[in-house]
Amino acid sequence: MEPRKTAITFTLFTPYLPDHQIEIIIKEMNELKYNIEKMIIGKHDNASRPHYHIGTVVTYQSKTYIKHFHRKLREQLTQKKATDVLVDFKISFRHQTDEEYNEANVLQYPLKEKDNDHENKRLYDAYSKGITEEQFKSYTITSQAIYNQAKYEKEQKEKKDILKKSNADTKYEYLDQSLGIIANEISPTFISLREQSLEEKIKKCLIICLKFEKHQHELNDKKVFKISSHMDLVLSYLYFRNLTTEEELIYQKFKM
Repeated sequence: MEPRKTAITFTLFTPYLPDHQIEIIIKEMNELKYNIEKMIIGKHDNASRPHYHIGTVVTYQSKTYIKHFHRKLREQLTQKKATDVLVDFKISFRHQTDEEYNEANVLQYPLKEKDNDHENKRLYDAYSKGITEEQFKSYTITSQAIYNQAKYEKEQKEKKDILKKSNADTKYEYLDQSLGIIANEISPTFISLREQSLEEKIKKCLIICLKFEKHQHELNDKKVFKISSHMDLVLSYLYFRNLTTEEELIYQKFKM
């Protein structure tokens, strides 16, 4: 019977991974007669829960259904976690017969964060298996390029999504941010604005709104906007932010 092959990724949720945690996983795999052909470990700090990934490619002999065979590994590691021997973890399997099976993806993904190059090299020297130094360098470069591009595209999309909203709420947020009203804290810029005339306040806020429109043009290729709509929004903003009074506002409106 030909050996079966599976790529297994372990995710261990901990900001620091002691060596004995890695050794527990290797020991459990050896006891289940997995042959670890390839293994690489990498650290990810840029996450809500810092963690490590252990990417492996294994072969094994099993007459049982593949998923039943792998279930033993999950169960034994879960028991280790229940007794606080092993940190919280996730485990995923990609079988050679799966359409999305890709060994390179599994082995390069743990290396995606450049800030952890030193730690990843230490782990490579101590625990990697079946990966040459040239492959390690190549996986690192490829993984970080993919990660940085995806990160950049995500950031650009988030910025674009914000500026796509041309509604009043978004412009209020933009004005607040520009004037330094953040988390209910009043900035010196906002305080000095209170002392200025209504005309100066309107002018300052209109300039901010024009900058908002310029950002929209750069990101969304917006061609036209109405200055009159900004004037109404600015007057409303100044009133609701207690930067003008009813009398000043009515006088200004009649003067216009």
